[in-house]
Amino acid sequence: LSQRRHTRHLPRPEYLHVTGGASRNDTLLQIMADVFGATVHRLSTGAGAGLGAALRAYQAHSGQDWHQVYSAFVRLEPKSFVPDPISHSRYTDLIEIYAACEDFALNGGPDPEHQRLEFARRWS
Repeated sequence: LSQRRHTRHLPRPEYLHVTGGASRNDTLLQIMADVFGATVHRLSTGAGAGLGAALRAYQAHSGQDWHQVYSAFVRLEPKSFVPDPISHSRYTDLIEIYAACEDFALNGGPDPEHQRLEFARRWS
């Protein structure tokens, strides 16, 4: 929820490519798909940061298009995670409550308990 909330100013992605240790967790990737409403693909390599830096350096040196560089070196695992529309809707409703909780905890904003209770009533 935090990632979606704090990237709300960016265009909504159609898909996400993930790598690293947490990307081995299928349940987490399904949650990511549901939260973002985007298909999640796992990269076949676990060294995403190093690979990304190397690819950007190669792109700068070669002058090639990013998609051309990326597709030449990066392989996706065959399994992908597609968002469930009902779960996506639930997470979308939850974003506002998350924001209110964050404001309450970090800035002394209003208590979000009434929002939490309304969400629980709507989704139970």
